[in-house]
Amino acid sequence: MTVLMGFKTEDGVVFTADMKRNDVTAHGENIGTFNKAEKIYQIHPHMIIAIAGLASVGEATTAILKSAIGVNEDMSVSESLNYVQETFQYTYDLFKRVNPHVSYLPLVAFIGGYDLENLEPYMYTISSEDNFNLTKQMSKFICIGPNNDFLNNQALLKLPNCNTVTDIVNTFSEIIRDVDAEDVSKETFSKVSFYLRDEGYKVSNLYLNENGRLVEEFICSFKLHFANN
Repeated sequence: MTVLMGFKTEDGVVFTADMKRNDVTAHGENIGTFNKAEKIYQIHPHMIIAIAGLASVGEATTAILKSAIGVNEDMSVSESLNYVQETFQYTYDLFKRVNPHVSYLPLVAFIGGYDLENLEPYMYTISSEDNFNLTKQMSKFICIGPNNDFLNNQALLKLPNCNTVTDIVNTFSEIIRDVDAEDVSKETFSKVSFYLRDEGYKVSNLYLNENGRLVEEFICSFKLHFANN
């Protein structure tokens, strides 16, 4: 099971996930093979999404959302959230209709960013188990994983010592590495979405290896390119 961790800062959000995607049967049984996945995506200048559960549907949905709403930079956060909810519901229902034999169906997403209209960061969660109703997260920290009590306790213990976004990323990575579960990787991927008054929306991507060392980091503006046939 994927570990997702999220934190609201004054200027945006930090999402971190383990990077192991396990191959499972139609009933959710692990077959012993896996590959790497980032699990966190940017779909709009003001919005990133982290996915846990039914990976194929989650990735397809985020790709649709990026190509649809990512083009409209003037779209508000509230309108974008409505499209996120509708699209997740549609693609998930389509998958269930086409694949009635598949019983492994949980799909969860964290949604976050900075709302320039209301001048505040935001985090929401949606889940197939709640018919993809949007739940606004009022606390600064959220998580999901194979041992939520462990994740929450470690976060409560360590987050107060964090003074920078880098500290938060390193702390999330450390907590995930300490999760005792074969289907959770020691490698982590973090995406930090934030708003700078003089530069606009920015996203920083950070890969930490199994030893907690930074492998790669890059900061980019959100751009969507169209290909001509």
